[in-house]
Amino acid sequence: MYSGRHSGQSSSAGPTHCTGGAGARSRLFPPVSRVPALPIPRSPTLAAALLFAGPLSLLAQDTRQVVEPHVPPACTVLRARLAAGDERRLDTERIQQAMDHCGRGKAVVLRAQGRDQTFLSGPLILRSGMTLVVDANTSLAASRDPRVYDLFPGSCGVVNKRGHGCKPLIAGDNVTDSGIMGAGSIDGRGRKNRRQATLPISCRASPRHA
Repeated sequence: MYSGRHSGQSSSAGPTHCTGGAGARSRLFPPVSRVPALPIPRSPTLAAALLFAGPLSLLAQDTRQVVEPHVPPACTVLRARLAAGDERRLDTERIQQAMDHCGRGKAVVLRAQGRDQTFLSGPLILRSGMTLVVDANTSLAASRDPRVYDLFPGSCGVVNKRGHGCKPLIAGDNVTDSGIMGAGSIDGRGRKNRRQATLPISCRASPRHA
């Protein structure tokens, strides 16, 4: 039973309202409606997709075990003969010969010797199965003589209609299981007065699968 006061007629300014005891409720507020539950999918295909979504997301994760690269055993250790900035003689031939005769799974290591820390080289070609390691405190520096990079006589170091005319410092044509790594540096020497950037080297070509 409601007890209280009624305002009588409805006012034009708003709806009729009531005030009363603790059990009374204002007519200004509509009854709270329940939020409808999400419908259960009736399609067997959709139900199965929702059921297996969790396990399939776990199966989609990459489960391969990635192994940290390691330095292969050395087939040859070459010692530096030049100090930094020395342009007297190239090491291209002895580095290339060492790589040509290195067995699979082994490395040609370039290593500093006292104050001699630089290997001066022209274009080198990697061979399959071997790794070139530039040891700590050692630099493999590119020769500044454009003639050693010529694809054909006089082609490197000029701009003409033929375009590309230089061999790269290090190349590998259809090689597998080959790479370059080490804590030393490779200095391309693109600018005459540019400081040498000493960066760790660790890159390996992906093996070719039959």
